[in-house]
Amino acid sequence: MKLQTLILPLLVFIVINIASYSAYQARNKIQNENLQHEFTLATGKYFNLFSQLMESKLYVVRTVNAYFQGSQFVTREGFKDFSQVILEGNPDIQALNWLPKIIHSKRAAYEQRMRSEGFENFTIMARTADNLLVVSPDKQVYFPIEYVEPFEENKRVFGLDPSSTLQASLAINKIIDGHQYSISQPFTLVQETGQQKGIIIFLPIYKGKQLQGLVELVLRMGDVLAFIQNKFKFKFNDYTHIRLSDITQAKESLLAITGDPQLHADKHFYAEHVWPIGGQNWKMAFYPSPLLLEKHHRLYKESFNYYIKQGFLLSLLIMGLLFFLLYQNHKVIQNSRQLKSQQSRFKLLINQVSDAYFLHDKKGRLLNVNDHACELLGYTREDLLQLSVVDLEKRSQSELEKLWNDFQINETITLVTEHKARTGHWIPVEITINHFLLDGTPVFSGLARDITARKKEEQALRKSKDSLSQAQKIAHLGSWSLDLKINLLEWSEEVYRIFEFSADTVPNYELFISSIPPEERDAVNNIYRASVESGEPYSIEHQIVMSDGRVKYVYVQGETVYDENRKPLYSFGTVLDITQRKKQELELLELKEKADLANKAKSEFLANTPHELRTP
Repeated sequence: MKLQTLILPLLVFIVINIASYSAYQARNKIQNENLQHEFTLATGKYFNLFSQLMESKLYVVRTVNAYFQGSQFVTREGFKDFSQVILEGNPDIQALNWLPKIIHSKRAAYEQRMRSEGFENFTIMARTADNLLVVSPDKQVYFPIEYVEPFEENKRVFGLDPSSTLQASLAINKIIDGHQYSISQPFTLVQETGQQKGIIIFLPIYKGKQLQGLVELVLRMGDVLAFIQNKFKFKFNDYTHIRLSDITQAKESLLAITGDPQLHADKHFYAEHVWPIGGQNWKMAFYPSPLLLEKHHRLYKESFNYYIKQGFLLSLLIMGLLFFLLYQNHKVIQNSRQLKSQQSRFKLLINQVSDAYFLHDKKGRLLNVNDHACELLGYTREDLLQLSVVDLEKRSQSELEKLWNDFQINETITLVTEHKARTGHWIPVEITINHFLLDGTPVFSGLARDITARKKEEQALRKSKDSLSQAQKIAHLGSWSLDLKINLLEWSEEVYRIFEFSADTVPNYELFISSIPPEERDAVNNIYRASVESGEPYSIEHQIVMSDGRVKYVYVQGETVYDENRKPLYSFGTVLDITQRKKQELELLELKEKADLANKAKSEFLANTPHELRTP
């Protein structure tokens, strides 16, 4: 017994310190992996939102393009009204412009027309290397900014020909070479008063096969990144620095940067995404901020203090206890230590879970919660355990009892609900519930995750969609998409209004075709199928017949997206109501025919009149 009294405490001392060191290493590894995982998820989510935001800007440009394509003449006031609706939902857009194509022989007449419209001293301008505006030298073709919105913030560039700058000139040349749209390399805008760079998106306007001009959308890329961070309030905003650059050329060109400009990659925290867009290649690189690195090192230090120091003190304490208690009842001490260890591990486990943990019985009485549950709802653990699930849930007691009674043992469900905080406000949560037996008693455990941020993101996306819908309504311009893999057709609200379909109508291609007069159906079918086979965008004007027999005219555009094997994935496009324009064209044609008949009758009359009467 004496040898056991000496050896066993010493062994326990050694084992506890080894276990403490192992736990320290394991905890460090878990913390590092969790932090890295959160960093990777946050950066991936940020990049996805950035790419979605840039796609929405391309959609804005295409919407303006369709507005110009479907109108014979867009007035300055019409462009202003249309642009205001677009800009209201896109505050990160610097400017939305219209640039007509002016050949040199018509430059003087064009400048004189602009002056006669009230813009005194108007002249086509060029930009120098020193960012100064001067009268543009003679060129074969100019693309001056004629319409610019918002005007006051961008009036300095009114009349500027962007092709006078190298970056914009290269992008415009791509349009002239046949590109559907192009994006410029980053450069300092004329309007810029700080250090950040901007880019320009160009999209051509054609009448027939003739280039009429360009739609221009201007973005200040620093504002774009700031818009994403301010709008979605990422958890890692303070922990992540972002560098967005153009890597199309051999030399990397900076687009925008957030946080400390002296960015350094870390072996634990670094992510990058390369994205081809508009003939350019962009790279978004994510770096750890000093705050994240400080947190990372602090977790290591806390783990060391918790596991190594406390493990050493705990081992000394247990050694002393063993020396005393081994004489009394070695088995009792051993069982007690095992029970204590199990309880500590269980408590540590549920508190390490990043979600709120609840354990309750079939009557809803809370049996256990973790620290995250207390933090989420604002209660102390003692106060929370005095409550019932009915006190926290938005659903009634009868609804909860039905759910519990229908719940089978070992079954798991996930649902979205709301929990009531101590302050009285409701918190949206996504909760996963398990039903199992604990010591023979049916109980329920739930892991609840706060989805407030996700709800706000969904609301923001809905608002953006509503803004685009309002713009489509003003322009009488609808949009559609067709998933070719599952043959799923979707229409915007304006398509329903143009075709006068009820809101509960399920979109399908047969319904669309049946609204077209029989003599035009083959032409519409053939041009779409030819576009899918060739990969070229298409456009066509045709009639549609309403349920009461009225005839409308529409201008339809579309194109198809393919996978890497050139297999078509989905088609999308726009529908513009041009009925009013067509009616005016038909009225003009009718007046011309009447005038021609009158002239013919006059000529016949004079031919048959005697010479004496025709010459008094």
